[in-house]
Amino acid sequence: MLIFRLILIFIIFYQVQSSCSYFNNYYLLGELNSTSNTIKKCKNQSDKCIYIAINIPALVIGNFSGCQDGVSETLSKIIHKRQDILDLFKPFIKNDNNNVYVDAICKSSNNINQTERAQTMSGMMRLYSICYSQGQENTESMIYFDPPLNSTSPVQCLDTFDKPLECKEGYCGIFQIAYLEGNGSTQKEREYASCPNDLINQLYLLKNDQVIKNIPSLSESLSNMGDICANNFFLNTLNADNSSAHFCYIGCFIPNDNKYQSFLEFPNLKLISETMTNIGTTSIDIYSTTPKSTSKKMIKMWLLLFLTLCLIFNVKI
Repeated sequence: MLIFRLILIFIIFYQVQSSCSYFNNYYLLGELNSTSNTIKKCKNQSDKCIYIAINIPALVIGNFSGCQDGVSETLSKIIHKRQDILDLFKPFIKNDNNNVYVDAICKSSNNINQTERAQTMSGMMRLYSICYSQGQENTESMIYFDPPLNSTSPVQCLDTFDKPLECKEGYCGIFQIAYLEGNGSTQKEREYASCPNDLINQLYLLKNDQVIKNIPSLSESLSNMGDICANNFFLNTLNADNSSAHFCYIGCFIPNDNKYQSFLEFPNLKLISETMTNIGTTSIDIYSTTPKSTSKKMIKMWLLLFLTLCLIFNVKI
């Protein structure tokens, strides 16, 4: 009987020593993933336990913990949702399965109370990670990012072709871009309507388009658009000089009684660029928090008045 008890104590002790605290409590694209805290045995006794706290605007916020394989799968699922985030994590991705090598992340940032930061298309990413041996845990110094208590309610949006589209993030997004190509004789125009995460992905693709890369002011404008969307704002931006011009408009919003924000009328960039020959360079940004203050008529009248006054008084901006 004594031998049996000793064996049982050894088995329990071994299981505790070769296990990690496992839980999920993170909010990803409008959906809350939450599990109770349990103890799970790892595949290998040499595996590390890993805790992650992460906050990426418009994508994810929360915390999760477990054996390194499980944490790797969860983090990989998150970063593959956005191309800009995936590119940030490329140094930590395994070639064989495209999963994140989380142990390498811990080795690069394993300082208590230190949060790694990186700029993304939707704002500043904050990432905290810590690795510890199985059976050991120190929660006193850990950093937490509190997710919402519940999942958000999906909303129905419209895509670029006015077809119904369900967005789990709880809001919709539209984006327009126009710029002059080549010698300025051709105006290129594009319109997008989608769920916010897809829209931010599209912004990143546009930002890395070779033609747009050759227009630094336009590339810079695109870098700021995702942050505007993440905060449910609207922004019109017009930049012009005597050789080029571009226009961007983004609006991210919660639809009200199935009423959706519509696209704006594209300005004549060639005409604006030619006008700038006399008055220099200008950049106009119009921010708002509601779609009503960004009507087509108001923006068009405001721009025309601005340019007219510049011409009359020969003002250089």
